[in-house]
Amino acid sequence: MASGVWLEFSKGMFDEPTGYTVLFAVNSLLRVVSVLFLFGIVDPTSHSIRTFIKQVASVRPTGVLAMKKLSQSGEAAERQLAIQRIGEAGMTLAESELVKLLTDPSPRVRREAAVALSTVGGKEAAGALIDLVESHPYLVEEEMVDALGASGDPAAADALIKLLENPSSALRRASARSLGRLGDERALESLIAAANHPGDAELRRASIQALRTIGNAMCEEVLVKHLEDPYPSVRIAAAEAVAELNLRGGTQTLRNLLQNEVDDSAAEFAYALGRVGNDEDAALILETANRMTTVTARRRCLLGAAVRFGVEAEFYRLILQDSMALDKELVQIARGGDPIFTTALTKFHQGQEAEAIRMLAERANSPALSALAKAAPRDGFLLAVVLWQTASQ
Repeated sequence: MASGVWLEFSKGMFDEPTGYTVLFAVNSLLRVVSVLFLFGIVDPTSHSIRTFIKQVASVRPTGVLAMKKLSQSGEAAERQLAIQRIGEAGMTLAESELVKLLTDPSPRVRREAAVALSTVGGKEAAGALIDLVESHPYLVEEEMVDALGASGDPAAADALIKLLENPSSALRRASARSLGRLGDERALESLIAAANHPGDAELRRASIQALRTIGNAMCEEVLVKHLEDPYPSVRIAAAEAVAELNLRGGTQTLRNLLQNEVDDSAAEFAYALGRVGNDEDAALILETANRMTTVTARRRCLLGAAVRFGVEAEFYRLILQDSMALDKELVQIARGGDPIFTTALTKFHQGQEAEAIRMLAERANSPALSALAKAAPRDGFLLAVVLWQTASQ
């Protein structure tokens, strides 16, 4: 219409070819300007260009074949397998299709769809899962709650907080885990209440782990309290949190517990004390290492002592070496150092670990090595090697 008006208006102003040229130029300008007005229009169902490119890039032959199988199969087992392959292929283009399956008549299909959405889901999946939790609570299962946590969407926090009071203990625990993954501080009070649940030790454990992940100072009282929980798994989770968050309010409790604790859960107490205690606590940590019955527990204690001695990273690196790499490194140290180290290394390989540590301690001017030699814990030689190298520098 505008073009017709322009042609009528411009009669006599230009010759015919010039008029059409001006018309074309003005029309092109109007089209460019009109595009600018489109930027203000937002379709809530649309995806960004970046999302579209990501979806296309995730397409794999196995995912396409699985999508085809999913659309054609009427067997729940086959559909479940197809969904599993879509998730394994990381095919984000299938998100909308997987979202529809969250209300599939088959529970096994619903569960598998939620597991796949933990990998390929985005905003659309998070919104659908939140709606499912709020509108169809009887359909909610652990996999769906885990998928909500994996979504990373802060909007999921409110729905997950409500699930902490669900009659199902499995859903309560899954909700605590997912809130920890979200790291939303709005959940702190609810998680603290869940951590004090008297009848569900696994919920207390999951809530403590979530509080550790969120890492707010208001968690200290409940975390220190559960160092004395009746259940070992809860005590270990609390000790891990105290260590990671450097909660010095738990120092004396840890000392008291290590005076009496005899099972291997004490290893986590020893490490935590290494983190929040002082140098005088090294003797108690090493004594605890001697009481442990497994290599893993002893090494955890020794890592706590290494923290106090200031050599945790190097000791940790050394104990992770495979036997061949470790032997090679020890031989290299022996070749370039004091002959005493070679003698001590020989004693160690002969099964005389305590004597090997004592020899290094007598040679080096190191209070830490002396303390280690006095306690002479099993598996302590590698810590002695690190302390020897530190003293020799």
